[in-house]
Amino acid sequence: MNDSSTRRALLGASALLAAGALARRVRADDKPAGGGRASKPLKLLVLGGTRFLGPAIVDYALARGHKVTLFNRGRSNPELYPDVEKLEGNRGSHGDPGRGRAAEPVDLKSLEGRTWDAAIDTSGYWPEFVEASSKQLAEQVGHYTFISSISVYPGFGKSADDLDEDSSLGDLKPREEYKGFDYGAFKALCEQACEKHMPGRVANVRPGLIVGDRDETRRFGEWPLRVHAGGEVLAPGRPEGHCQFIDVKDLGRWCVHLAENNTAGVFNANGFPAHLSFAEFLHGCKAAIRPDCSFTWVDEAFLATQKLNPWQELPNWMPSDVLPWVKVERAIAAGLTFRPICDTIRDALAWDLAKRAEVQAAHAADPKSPAWKARLAPEREREVLAAWHASRKAPAPEPK
Repeated sequence: MNDSSTRRALLGASALLAAGALARRVRADDKPAGGGRASKPLKLLVLGGTRFLGPAIVDYALARGHKVTLFNRGRSNPELYPDVEKLEGNRGSHGDPGRGRAAEPVDLKSLEGRTWDAAIDTSGYWPEFVEASSKQLAEQVGHYTFISSISVYPGFGKSADDLDEDSSLGDLKPREEYKGFDYGAFKALCEQACEKHMPGRVANVRPGLIVGDRDETRRFGEWPLRVHAGGEVLAPGRPEGHCQFIDVKDLGRWCVHLAENNTAGVFNANGFPAHLSFAEFLHGCKAAIRPDCSFTWVDEAFLATQKLNPWQELPNWMPSDVLPWVKVERAIAAGLTFRPICDTIRDALAWDLAKRAEVQAAHAADPKSPAWKARLAPEREREVLAAWHASRKAPAPEPK
């Protein structure tokens, strides 16, 4: 890591830490950014609402004084929101015979005869099921927010070209021509289904990696966890290489903001206004969690020889030649704001520490239950670091 990269990382980390401290003083009780109650309370329908992004939307909507109705199957975290109206139904499912999951029919009867000012759809994945629900709700809601994904861009993860909302979605085929589940293409087809039935009334929101509180994927939280453990941390690739993610609380607040302002259009929802380097991210973790850890940067070519898997063993990281920058200027103009990154890091760490303790306790009580496993096993990390240090000490091969 050269001197300029080091200075940039340390300055960035200091700024992030200061911003986090300021945020804790100003919003110690985590009041919603943008302040207080809405001037015009809405009747808001949330499709889903009890997992990850759902609670971030519902919590902020309730804090703003909106009347919230949840529509879901009543299976995920049913204990949440005992005072909120809940309608039970089913978007529909093709099932998964390999996992013993049976197909389920569409059941939207509980939505009949009702109207809402706006709906936020957090649970649409299959185009035919989104087609059914958006067709029914077209006459029942004024505004519709659909949570899509930057995976709609077929170039994502395949080239380093920048992406904006006008980037190609590729050659989308009719749903029946796809074999199996194609997440990106299906999200794009879901967007089209919503727009077909509610033209000019839909906000199609395309998040990147959603992170923070309640994130069970550990695609972000693994780094705060690793820094929390201390010692020498394997840092992948180039320190100046960028990374992007969006705090679930930022996304939840903004979805409610779109509904309040009746904002339609297509929006990439990722962080940040300017590039965040991977070094700044890791030093933010260090500043927020454990200042005595250290980072050893291992270059991409060596990681490839060690067969470490980007995004899996090294979460939230991809090689520079396939990592695009997703432009978010349109979303920022439409009101998207960002919490201090140190708050996001601490939220992710708190969630994962609690989840790890829960999994470990369950495994101790019943060894047949899954044990907690780091995405990059500690012994594997030590092995790669030792090999990297050895390669740096070895003399360069003589030219032939």
